[in-house]
Amino acid sequence: MVSRGELSGFKFLDNMLRLFSWTQIRGLMALALMCLTLFGCQTTSDSAAVESKRTYDIASLKSATILSRQNLRFFPSSGQDMSRLTGWAITGTPRLEDGTFDMLALSSGGPDGAFGVGVLNGLSAAGKRPVYEVVTGISTGALIAPFAFIGPKYDYLLKSLYTGKQIEGLIGAPNYFRALAGGALYQPDNLQDLIQTQITRDLMSEIGRLNSQGRRLYVATANLDADELTVWDMTKIASLGDEASLQLFRQIIEAAISIPGAFAPVRIASMSPSGPIEELHGDGAVLANFYVDPDMVPDDAVAKANIEVIIHNQLKPKPEAQKASLVPLLKKSVTSLSRSSMILLLRQAWREAEVRNIPFKYANLPPQWPSVSALDIDRGYMNKTYELGYGLALDGAVWNSVEP
Repeated sequence: MVSRGELSGFKFLDNMLRLFSWTQIRGLMALALMCLTLFGCQTTSDSAAVESKRTYDIASLKSATILSRQNLRFFPSSGQDMSRLTGWAITGTPRLEDGTFDMLALSSGGPDGAFGVGVLNGLSAAGKRPVYEVVTGISTGALIAPFAFIGPKYDYLLKSLYTGKQIEGLIGAPNYFRALAGGALYQPDNLQDLIQTQITRDLMSEIGRLNSQGRRLYVATANLDADELTVWDMTKIASLGDEASLQLFRQIIEAAISIPGAFAPVRIASMSPSGPIEELHGDGAVLANFYVDPDMVPDDAVAKANIEVIIHNQLKPKPEAQKASLVPLLKKSVTSLSRSSMILLLRQAWREAEVRNIPFKYANLPPQWPSVSALDIDRGYMNKTYELGYGLALDGAVWNSVEP
């Protein structure tokens, strides 16, 4: 099951290092030294009090309810029965509108999510886009996933979201002093406004309707307290159809794209047998680049199944000269470790699908494509990245079907 967190520390450090240029890193180091000199290693009693109220163990977490329900999420590390979690053990295999059972996983990758949007829109234009019975998303993939799940109807919105004017100013200006004081580097206001605007009641109604047809949308976040990948059943949440479920849906999307340190984690309330819990959730990419589990495919659909993964990243970057100094080499090393873990996850998913005789293919950015920061929101770059994915999909050249 592709959801392991063994290299999560390296992936977190990689995400943080990718946020800054060398000049910014030097500035942060200088500020950190100044703050340590002036204030020492003090902590406040207020922060200690907050932490003590939020303490819980793994057993409490995994038995906790959300909105008074236990079936709105699961933890892949627990190795649960997929047929039970999807509900198909009771309801049976969903009706296959196009005759095939198709699963799509959308990875992390920040602005390179424009590549995946281009791929999906190119597949639609070429008449080669299946009806996906399962869609999963992590990080930028989580933002794409609800619209990709519904289908080509939202192609125009996704293109606008990743290439239009609204993407400009989405992140805002970093505040290094706030970050060093224990806060986040960026304010979430613009991000929250975007989510409020795009995740509407109408969208929720459409997703809830597809839940009744047996299709499933999953978004993964990282529970930062327990270091647990948490997979949310967004179709079940949407099917509840009330204000509380709409707010939870929006919270999950915000958490899924909130890189720890860059944005404040999202607090999600749950209730354990011993009392209320306030969980901290952030970008699932600190634990896994994508989430896909071939065991989700029902036995009677294996012969008609396909698994597709869109990697918003490069698997084999173009070689380039490196500066022989500490920070650039550290950044390069951690990035390489993160990419290696992504390839291992992809290879593991491939082999698990192979065991069940399920065709598996993946798309990724080519080696010559420039690598950018997870928070480098450049509209010109994203337009070019969108066009790359669109063109490859339209030409039928986007998928790799050999073991990574």
